[in-house]
Amino acid sequence: MMKRVALLLAALSWSTSAAAQTAQASQTSQALQPSMGIDHLRYTNTVYAQMNFRTLAEDLRVRYRPSLYRSEKPLFAMNFVGLMAGATIAPGLFRPTIGVEVQPLSVFSFGASFEPTYFYNVLGLGQSYPSPTSDFRSGPVKQPKDGPRGSYSFYAPQVTLYATAQAAVGHLVFRNAFKATKLLGVDVNEGDRVVYEPSIDVPVYRNGWWAQNDTDVGVRYDNLVLGLRHTLVVAWYPSGSRPANEVADNPNTPAGRVGPVLAYTLFANRGGLMDTATILGVVQWHYVNRYRTGTETSAALPLVGAGFTLAGDLL
Repeated sequence: MMKRVALLLAALSWSTSAAAQTAQASQTSQALQPSMGIDHLRYTNTVYAQMNFRTLAEDLRVRYRPSLYRSEKPLFAMNFVGLMAGATIAPGLFRPTIGVEVQPLSVFSFGASFEPTYFYNVLGLGQSYPSPTSDFRSGPVKQPKDGPRGSYSFYAPQVTLYATAQAAVGHLVFRNAFKATKLLGVDVNEGDRVVYEPSIDVPVYRNGWWAQNDTDVGVRYDNLVLGLRHTLVVAWYPSGSRPANEVADNPNTPAGRVGPVLAYTLFANRGGLMDTATILGVVQWHYVNRYRTGTETSAALPLVGAGFTLAGDLL
């Protein structure tokens, strides 16, 4: 029963963000699968996309999670400390990842990862700008607006910290996932200070922090999970992120959206390489956003995404 509940929570935890994001979605969901692969070497592969073809991405994770201790009590049974490695491949970026994960209780996990991301000079996703106030608008099917010198290739190393609380009571499920990411000094064009981060559809300081919080409340019916997701994004812009004569301002965040999510498990607990398969979907409307509540696109136009996850044991 515990594995069943945890699997459904993991399916609900699949995440997808604003238009033009490519990498964040399955990273969140992969990190939050507490029941799968305890004391096993396990892979999870997710293919996902949104309305814009630039968001089509492939994400592969391999994890080893030995248990911290043994317990038959539901609150303690799903515990581990583990290592994770993988990569996200998308039309505009390559994001390898290596990290550590700890789950002391079935309902709580935390971890950290290093992601040496490389943005290619394709599809206009590699962008930098002089200031957080620069115009970076994009539409549902077009790239963000070019910076002063247009798109280009660059290396963007970053570290991410994350924590998750989740629970299930009867048919009700709950999850709150927080992640904070710091860029480690991106080498940008002369005069630029912020880089466009497609996973949140917002420019971030080349040596600064951004964070995202997802809260899900839902119900499960056999293999189906239906829920409501609220997403909040914040980026911090210290004095170094803007020209000296520019007034301190944050026009880009907080950014928020809300809407339904679903996950349908096609099969589970088969064992072997094809143990579990899940179909994922999300529809969210922006209620606060610099460009997506009427300036560039109508607030009535939702973010729509879909994905497919396959997981299994390697050893």
